[in-house]
Amino acid sequence: MNRLIQTSLLLVFPFFLFAQSKFDFGIHLNGGINRTIILESEVSQMPSFEGKGQLSTGFGAGIQFKFTLKDKIFLRSGVTYQINEFRSKIEGLQFATGAAIIETKGPVHHLVLPLEAGINFHSKLYGGGGLAWNFKLDEQSSSKIIHENGTENDLATGSATSQKSWPSVQVFVGWENPIFKEAKLNIEPVFIFGFNKIQVNTFDISSPMYLFLGLNLRVLI
Repeated sequence: MNRLIQTSLLLVFPFFLFAQSKFDFGIHLNGGINRTIILESEVSQMPSFEGKGQLSTGFGAGIQFKFTLKDKIFLRSGVTYQINEFRSKIEGLQFATGAAIIETKGPVHHLVLPLEAGINFHSKLYGGGGLAWNFKLDEQSSSKIIHENGTENDLATGSATSQKSWPSVQVFVGWENPIFKEAKLNIEPVFIFGFNKIQVNTFDISSPMYLFLGLNLRVLI
C-alpha cells in the first residue's frame, strides 16, 4: 500500500507545478476487448505443447486531472478502477483417455495510475499517449482440464495467478465536444499494451503482454 501511495504522489505532484495552466477535472467510463498475447513461455519450449491467447472483455471507471499548456499541449493523470478478463489455453496435453487442453479464464481487478501527454490538433480533435502502472486488487482466475471426450476437471483454486503490479503503455485519439455550460464530453478510442505475466501451475502461459482496445467516455468540468 505504501508503494501505491508513493506512486500516486509521484504521478500527480508534477501537475501542481503548472498552477498557471488551464485545469480540468473529469470522470470517465471505458469498455473494450482484451486480447492475451503469448510470445514465448515455458509452454512454447515444449514441442508437444502450444499456448494460445484468447479474446475477452474489460471495463473500468475513474477520475482524471488534465492540465492544458499553451492551448496545444496537455498533461493528464488520475486513477481508474479496471476489470480485465484474461483467457488463454494450453493445447497438446496427452492422457490415457486421449488429448486434452488446459483452459484459463477470469477477471483481474486492478487500479491504473497513468501519466499521459497529448496535443490538441484543433479545437476538438486531440491525440497522445503515455505510461501507467497497474496494481492488482483482486483476482478470480480459474483453470480446468478439458478432455477429448468432453469431460472436465477443475484445477486447484489459485492455480492461475498474475503479477501484483505491472506497467502498460497506451495510445489514444479523441474528439471533445461541449455538452452544456462548463462541461465537455470526450469520445476517445484507446490502445493499451500491458505487460502482465500469468502463470498456470508451472506454466508461464502469458509472456508478458496483452492488448486492450477500448473506448473512453469522459466528462470534463
